[in-house]
Amino acid sequence: MGELKDIREREYARLCGVKIKQLREKANYSQEKLAEILECSEVSLSRVERGLQTMKFWRLVRLCDLCHVSLDYLLRDQETESVSLVPSYVVKLFSDAGEGELEILSRHMRYAEDEIEIRKNENRKRDLEYEILKAKVEQYEKMDPLMPDPTYD
Repeated sequence: MGELKDIREREYARLCGVKIKQLREKANYSQEKLAEILECSEVSLSRVERGLQTMKFWRLVRLCDLCHVSLDYLLRDQETESVSLVPSYVVKLFSDAGEGELEILSRHMRYAEDEIEIRKNENRKRDLEYEILKAKVEQYEKMDPLMPDPTYD
């Protein structure tokens, strides 16, 4: 957890800390229990809740999943909570997972995200090729019928 230096960073950490404390209390967790779940000390959690230091990203993710809120709710200045995209049964399934299990899950999720991105890029490429072909056909239709077909480049 990092020490805070600049004024904006401290104010941001303070607001985030207030939300973390509210989430902890709403979920009926003591500082001791939440610190155990997040694998940090009670002192560190207390300092985070008071805005004196920040929390590691993976801990923020785990907290959001545990409390069924989005990172946007926690990190942005929004008043409304958003439902987590991770189903509650998945959160419950992994709430007691060890560091090794979470690392394996994280690797699989990164792989799935990479696959999704590859598919999106393939779809974008296909859409672009379609738009280019469509433009060529439109251009061809406007031309002299004796001109060669541009789709046979």
